[in-house]
Amino acid sequence: MYERHPNEPPSKAVIVAVAKATDQSPLEIEPLAEVIDPDALDALLGTDKKAPSMAFTFEYCGRQVTVTPSEIQIDP
Repeated sequence: MYERHPNEPPSKAVIVAVAKATDQSPLEIEPLAEVIDPDALDALLGTDKKAPSMAFTFEYCGRQVTVTPSEIQIDP
């Protein structure tokens, strides 16, 4: 589990969390934009959103990624 920093956009947090989970550099993994619209993700779950029960799940770099307003869960 990766806890987002208060001002960290969800799209950036996903890239960092998946890179850590796969032992790669964020620059080495597949661009997030090839899987999901990063701007849409940020708009739905950005730092100003106050919906803690909202979650968005998708597959990225062979992992199941679940994003909430406060954290990123990476499952194999």
